[in-house]
Amino acid sequence: PIPAPQNKIFHHSSQPSHASAASPAPQMGDIKAWEKRIEKGLPVLVQNAMQGFNAMPAGGLCSICTPEDFEAMIRYMATAQTSTQNK
Repeated sequence: PIPAPQNKIFHHSSQPSHASAASPAPQMGDIKAWEKRIEKGLPVLVQNAMQGFNAMPAGGLCSICTPEDFEAMIRYMATAQTSTQNK
């Protein structure tokens, strides 16, 4: 589970992109999509979230997130169990 402080941030900043099939962002719990990204290393993913990457703007949709917040949210999204996982 995601720690409480990041849970609130997640629902406002990351969930709109990472829990919407219409978004090109890797979806929560899509192990295959996240596997390729995790191979790059968590520091790279945190840096991408902070600086922006492809269609994701710098900071995603979170102007108050710390590197620790991004790390917790990335770990959560990459390992979440969802009903649509890997479809």
